[in-house]
Amino acid sequence: MKNSLVKLIVCTFLLWSTSFSQERQQHAAFAMDSLSASIHISPGQKDVGANTRVLFESIASQEINDAFERIVFSGRADQTNWALEIRMLNETGDWSAWLPVEIHWHPGGKFWAKFLFSGNASNTQLSYRIVDKGAQDTFDIQFFGIYFVAAEKKDPTDDRKILLDRVLITDTIPAPTLITRAQWGARPPNGILVRHTPYRAAIHHTAESRVATLEQGFDAMRYMQDLHMNGNGWKDIGYHYCIDDSGRIYQGTEVQYVASHTDNNNTGNVGVAFMGDFSGVQPTEKALSACTALLAYLETQFPIQTDSVFGHRDYVPSTSCPGSALYALLPDIRSSVRQKLSSGLPFIKNPQPTPFSVNVIPNASILFNVRD
Repeated sequence: MKNSLVKLIVCTFLLWSTSFSQERQQHAAFAMDSLSASIHISPGQKDVGANTRVLFESIASQEINDAFERIVFSGRADQTNWALEIRMLNETGDWSAWLPVEIHWHPGGKFWAKFLFSGNASNTQLSYRIVDKGAQDTFDIQFFGIYFVAAEKKDPTDDRKILLDRVLITDTIPAPTLITRAQWGARPPNGILVRHTPYRAAIHHTAESRVATLEQGFDAMRYMQDLHMNGNGWKDIGYHYCIDDSGRIYQGTEVQYVASHTDNNNTGNVGVAFMGDFSGVQPTEKALSACTALLAYLETQFPIQTDSVFGHRDYVPSTSCPGSALYALLPDIRSSVRQKLSSGLPFIKNPQPTPFSVNVIPNASILFNVRD
């Protein structure tokens, strides 16, 4: 038997606590050198039983303190002839038995996998392993993420009063063309969604593969919805809009409903995700232009301020989302939105950086400052 080689490429493991959902989510953190290395398996080296041959076994993760109800893996692999198993460190300091993790496959080798606990777990560590199920000698696995998800938790109560009595000129900013949910084959939500009035926006990246063609976009949207709904246990896809390299805008959760993209900050927050990993490379000009057009239009429809467009990491400092290269472009995106709104007829809206309400004494004088 030839030596086997499993190459693991890890995109997100250096993140310790990344959250982008209504439900608390915490990434499993491992030492980078144990994840990026190529692992050579000699014949019989990792045989642990007549029917079990281990191709790779991780070290223990850092301790996970928050309570969680499931573990979710997402990624891509060249082959499907392998299985995933996990074990947890129990209260006595002993490791549990290896437990199988349910894997779901999508076109292009994408997969997500989950393990559900009978009750919440916390203060533990995770180890996982890849078991041979007839794989060829060499194949690649790329993990997009490994994270723990807690039971559903609502956003903190937001008692901010949103001023809706504004003058809006909507015919100067056309609605961008969307790839609708029906067009990419979305499934109905799991459960009843909660309505909200958007007054801010969060920019994300999906930290997965770049998307250039419409077919790739359809596959990516169906994959994310399946992962978010059936893997993470959310009601629908986590984002309101996703943008591909060609500048197409895909409709996610309908914007009038709360989505699951920014931990504890989803209410009133529009989630816009660039499709791909933009840690080291910038999005295309077409994608950036599409984002500008989308945000400008949304500002004519809702009490969203340009200065209230932030990156995911601005809400959750422990995450690297939307990637360093994209995050560095946020000032340019905001400037482009302002420029687009200033063209054509005057665009009048509340000049405060966030919606607000003020008690005014009867017969008091009010001074307004106007600037371009």
